Amino acid sequence: PGSSTIRTSVGEGTYQVGADLAPGRYSTQGATTSCSWFRLSDGSGSSRAVIAANALTGPDSVDVAATDAFVQFRGSCTWTLDGATTSPTTSGAPAAGTPATGDRDCPDFATQALAQAALNADPTDPERLDADDDGIACEDHFGTEGRQVSVVPVGGVATGGRPAS
Repeated sequence: PGSSTIRTSVGEGTYQVGADLAPGRYSTQGATTSCSWFRLSDGSGSSRAVIAANALTGPDSVDVAATDAFVQFRGSCTWTLDGATTSPTTSGAPAAGTPATGDRDCPDFATQALAQAALNADPTDPERLDADDDGIACEDHFGTEGRQVSVVPVGGVATGGRPAS
């Protein structure tokens, strides 16, 4: 990490996209112990920076987008940029249920949380995941089951109370 050479094969570490490694699909054959990947919107270390993530023991792939700031790999897996390897991928999309970037629709995502992460990564919503512009991705597709309210309130609520002193 932090080198001036863009790598096509990496192991455990945090890499800046465009500086340490190129965007593209990275694949691994896996390892006998758990490995994981994290696509990150910034280098803050905050959980809010996680765009998508997955833990695995077998073959997997992750599509690192040019808009990702960093990607972090944990564990003993070796990740190789497709085209530099002949290793197969498990599917056309990352195993975490996040499809490759591009024109994605709500059915392309495994969960509402993954669709929400894509919306949060680009609030201009070029993929039209937030049909009613309320900041919630794909609620018509995934529904609002399990929520106390069907619309998540934005902003504060006046209680009439006084601040604690």
